[in-house]
Amino acid sequence: KITEISLPPEFRHSRLANACKAILACKWCYGGALAPEKLIIRKTKFSPLSALPLSGCIRLPTPASRHQLSQNIQKAIGEPVQMHCRINKAVEECQWTWQPINETIKMPEVKRRFQPAGDERRDCSIRLKMLLQEEEGIWTCGVRLHKNSSFTEASPTTVTLFPPIKLRFMEQPENIRVALGKPALLRCVATAAVEECRWTWRPLTEPDKEGVLVKQFLPFGRHNRNCSVRFRSVQQNQEGLWGCTAIGHPNSSLQSTPLAKLEVYQPVEIKFIENSQDIHIAAGGHIKLHCTTSSYVDMCRWTWEPIHPSSINVTPTIKQEFPATGKDGRNCSYRLEKVETEDEGIWVCSVRGQGMEEFVQAPPTKLLLVKSGTPHCCNFRLNSPFNLFRKNANKGKK
Repeated sequence: KITEISLPPEFRHSRLANACKAILACKWCYGGALAPEKLIIRKTKFSPLSALPLSGCIRLPTPASRHQLSQNIQKAIGEPVQMHCRINKAVEECQWTWQPINETIKMPEVKRRFQPAGDERRDCSIRLKMLLQEEEGIWTCGVRLHKNSSFTEASPTTVTLFPPIKLRFMEQPENIRVALGKPALLRCVATAAVEECRWTWRPLTEPDKEGVLVKQFLPFGRHNRNCSVRFRSVQQNQEGLWGCTAIGHPNSSLQSTPLAKLEVYQPVEIKFIENSQDIHIAAGGHIKLHCTTSSYVDMCRWTWEPIHPSSINVTPTIKQEFPATGKDGRNCSYRLEKVETEDEGIWVCSVRGQGMEEFVQAPPTKLLLVKSGTPHCCNFRLNSPFNLFRKNANKGKK
């Protein structure tokens, strides 16, 4: 239905004004989607006015009215919240914007933009798992009806927060395995401001033993809720079970995270004892790219890049990534069952040792295609003491 008439001052006592009043009083007027140029009036004595310019007298209702929209919300910090925004027709895209309650800013900040949920594409609701202090403010749901149209906004929803009844953690420490002397980070971040952070430690062999208070400090970060602890160089005596405790608002209870295991290991130097050299093979053949290490590795990776790249900043393409095979976990060899034209290039075997973050690379292997029928070469390097001895012996014979 048309519920409002808006006229410029110069038209308020004209025939057009009378026509607009009649339209407003009409109970049989079409109240659906109206063309921007004209209004069609049905079953009324004002039929001579069946085509009136809308720009002069009628303000149309919002194209997509909301069937369900969240009202103002009051929640404790750290609690979940569902902000509803369901529309009576399908929409192209959803958007939620935010702005502070007591601050005037030029443009609200776009927090989320996404496709509507459901088969009917009418649900633009969002859920916040844990409300944070900085999320207090005015939230507005907007919808885009068509691909190139602007967003139509609903009435804003004001989210007001009060101090938490129970302190919660948005980040907790996790089990990690770190090489001796390497840096490490145990995360511990609360949902609200913290007055004090405490870390306890106990040995791995005595998990039931009472924890020893080893660190006590003030929280850091913009909202004073970060209690994470960083180790610049992990030592063997720091191996154990670590727990974070946060002391928050006077009215909130003291909260502790589950214990996290910090394991320290002695890093082992990884050496490649076997890896393929340059290979010449015809397309359609099969070949095994050899890669064997001197000690156990967690993960193998084979990358490829063209021999003559079109750009200097070419990133190698990861072709395969898999756990090392064999009883001792040292074999990272990779087999090409059918060599294709696009396989010609530089192949590199990389391995990641136990507890390591970075991959270690073997010398590259160049794979070149030859004409069918040409004998192919599939040499590989053997970096063993026996191989070095044989190489030196051959030099002596010469």
